Amino acid sequence: MSKNRKIGIGAWIIGFVLSVFLLFVIPKQPTSSIYLTLAFDIVAFVSSLILWLNLYRPGKTPKEQFYVSPVITMSAVYLVIQFIICVVEGLLVDKISFRRTLILNFITMAVMWFLILSTLIAKNHAQRVDLKQKDHHVEL
Repeated sequence: MSKNRKIGIGAWIIGFVLSVFLLFVIPKQPTSSIYLTLAFDIVAFVSSLILWLNLYRPGKTPKEQFYVSPVITMSAVYLVIQFIICVVEGLLVDKISFRRTLILNFITMAVMWFLILSTLIAKNHAQRVDLKQKDHHVEL
């Protein structure tokens, strides 16, 4: 396993454990909103891990890794946003209703996966355009 892959999985584990820990430690008692946020948190982290493992398979060239870096960045942004939602939900568990928690988590998930999939589509387009380009580099 490559060094970058180990670091990525380590960061994923730390982020997931920390978000679940804060989600359950901050409020005085767990509510249905906490468990709903936990479900969306698990979906976000597991789906991002699956995406990362599929995009960073061993044996990829640096050029192939370059094209997937925006997708990895967008999924990392999604995990950061989900972490923030966990902290906010833990702090405001008494003030945010179950319905608002559901709406917030669902909209966040839908928007972020739309952006991640759009970035994947853009990656494929960039690869096709790059293949059509003529080599304009001149060796000196």
